[in-house]
Amino acid sequence: MILPSKITEDSWFYKVDRYKKQLEPFLGRYYISYSTSSAWGNPAYSGELIRQKLMGFPFTKKVYSDFGNWVGESVEKGEIQKNKHDFFGEENIKKIGRPKNAEYERLVLLDMGDFVFLGFIDIYVEEEDGVFVGDVKTGGKGKEKKYKSKDYTQVVLYAHALEQEGKNIKKTVVLFLERTGSHINPPLGLTDKQTVIPIEYSKQRVNYALNKLEIAAREISECYAVYNKYFK
Repeated sequence: MILPSKITEDSWFYKVDRYKKQLEPFLGRYYISYSTSSAWGNPAYSGELIRQKLMGFPFTKKVYSDFGNWVGESVEKGEIQKNKHDFFGEENIKKIGRPKNAEYERLVLLDMGDFVFLGFIDIYVEEEDGVFVGDVKTGGKGKEKKYKSKDYTQVVLYAHALEQEGKNIKKTVVLFLERTGSHINPPLGLTDKQTVIPIEYSKQRVNYALNKLEIAAREISECYAVYNKYFK
């Protein structure tokens, strides 16, 4: 299987010192992220994915990824980051608790045989009786229902990767921060609404998540092979 992304010494995450030891056994392996696999199965995003990942064009709605990065980096660093888009909603971010033993952007890797699943846990807390896995999401009003669906499997895959490391999974959640504004009606920002969405972690959900991931990876690989054959 050949995928558009490969773990190399030039990968941005390999250049982060705290990730190197964990990544070294996977150097040279093709990988896929949750955002790539989930976008592939969504008609609203699959075209953009092909443009970006296969054809190398820039992301056409970059303001949304910039917004997500702004929120994510602010959560990770514990202080509001500067931005060039006049994003707002700092008060909502500041309401997020920061346990003393929390780890942010915790790398997880899952060896799928033909490829590697790679991700970063937004909020990871290890306690005596198990680990907490939290994923921070933003979206417009009512979009939290997306994360209540069985088709949302990101934290399930993250938790499974941790379980493969020998961790006991205590709790898996999505922390949803409601977004306002759009690329048409800027600036983007956050309302004061937060919703904690418990995510079921079970053998059935793990199997479902792994199957979806495998299907997406194989279909992307097939599409990428066709693209390489006729356009490279």
